[in-house]
Amino acid sequence: MKTGCKRFLKADSGSSAVEFALCLFPFVVLMFALMGFGYVGYLKNDIDQAINEAQRLVFLDPEVSEAEVVKKLRGEFAGPPSFFETAVQRTEDGDFVVYAIRTRLELSMPVISNLMGRPFELTAERVIRL
Repeated sequence: MKTGCKRFLKADSGSSAVEFALCLFPFVVLMFALMGFGYVGYLKNDIDQAINEAQRLVFLDPEVSEAEVVKKLRGEFAGPPSFFETAVQRTEDGDFVVYAIRTRLELSMPVISNLMGRPFELTAERVIRL
């Protein structure tokens, strides 16, 4: 019986598989977290590009309708349309127009989303003087 226990404690035939299994989980979690944060960065860049295109449209034609601006924003935004919210505000004197895009995102990693307590909100806003 003693020799069986000693032989079992000295055996290392499955140690590589156990070490691989222990290292695989953190690696996969890190990989998905990086992909999630990369997606957030991509959408932030996409939102900024969409609002810049809408700003360019307003500079070229100050009399453009709000519906055309919102259509341009939606056309330029490549993210999921269910997360897309736009707001167009004109001031009382009509000299300024504020265009804003808000996007709510949930990362693909539920652990990170639970730690944050709420989804990300990305916002881009431009104030244009007419």
